[in-house]
Amino acid sequence: MKKMKRTSAIAALAVIALAAAGCSSSGSSSPSSGSTTGSGGGTVDFYSSLPMQGASSAQTIPLVNGIKLALSQAGGKAGQWTVNYQVLDDSTAAAGKWDPGQTAGNARKVASDPKAVYYMGEFNSGASEVSIPILKQAGCTKVAVANDKEAYGQGLATLLGLEKGYYGVNIASNTGIDPTSPNFRSFASTVKGQGADCFFFAGIVSNGAVQITKDVHSAIPTAKVFGGDGVCTDSYTNATKGGIPASLYPLTQCTVATQNLEAYPGGKDFLAAYKAKYGGSEPDPYAIYGYEVMNLGLDTVKSLGAKGNDKAAVLKALFDTKNRQSVLGTYGFNSNGDTTLKSYGLYKVGSDGEPVFFKTLTPTKTVS
Repeated sequence: MKKMKRTSAIAALAVIALAAAGCSSSGSSSPSSGSTTGSGGGTVDFYSSLPMQGASSAQTIPLVNGIKLALSQAGGKAGQWTVNYQVLDDSTAAAGKWDPGQTAGNARKVASDPKAVYYMGEFNSGASEVSIPILKQAGCTKVAVANDKEAYGQGLATLLGLEKGYYGVNIASNTGIDPTSPNFRSFASTVKGQGADCFFFAGIVSNGAVQITKDVHSAIPTAKVFGGDGVCTDSYTNATKGGIPASLYPLTQCTVATQNLEAYPGGKDFLAAYKAKYGGSEPDPYAIYGYEVMNLGLDTVKSLGAKGNDKAAVLKALFDTKNRQSVLGTYGFNSNGDTTLKSYGLYKVGSDGEPVFFKTLTPTKTVS
């Protein structure tokens, strides 16, 4: 029965690793004696995290041998991909069994590897309890935040601090910067000393975003880079347009209110209508917001009849909007005038330096 439970844990973690790899950062990998590489095509990294010392090694050494046998029979390949397999030991000689610190270190190593797609472990359910949260967070343990001291940047940085407890994020520091500074090497050195493995810029591109990102990358080459809609544009993400260097593309992600057009409830119909009228390729996702904001205005004024030209009546009607059915989904407005829509888009950076929609995020908790 114990063996069955352990096998289930291994399978479960393999799936988690697949999800974690999608958000992981770049980092070099040092092949172990169990690694297999080849020439031509792309390479993916497979890992096992098992207690290779102590009593359990009587089972885990044959287990690893079985892993290597399967890889050997496959010619070191998974379809078109060359597999680099690395054996990680989650035990220590002193403990003679799996060790929490060692296990956490293994999970962080894999989570920070952009080529990692498969994680075989753990052998013990207690170890799984340690590694699963790290793999799900994709290796971000300490986030250094820099804000440009403007209302948007400061506000965004403040919200990160207020909401960090909801999602298990550790904010190492939040620093207001001088956007006119020629470089930010001192800041980069400081956050490196804090042990930061992620960097979040809260501000707009023209306020030193590119330079500070370069300096942080120089100090912490494996640090993942995040930002809000203020930097989710090719003037920041594209090296050929004055943005960050191409080496940072795999490390960088940003968020915008907009999603892929087809992700919206009425997205497909809107897209068809838009192309029928304007032709061409798919428009920027903000097009659907323009479509809805006009429809909202038309419907609001229409609903007021003879009072449709009364500014105060229109304002009140807008704030009273509840459960409006729209191409964006069902929404209303809160007392601050913000919509009740919560979902937004997470974007990665494509090989051409342009932001590319990755997936829709919907926060489970927010500060009201």
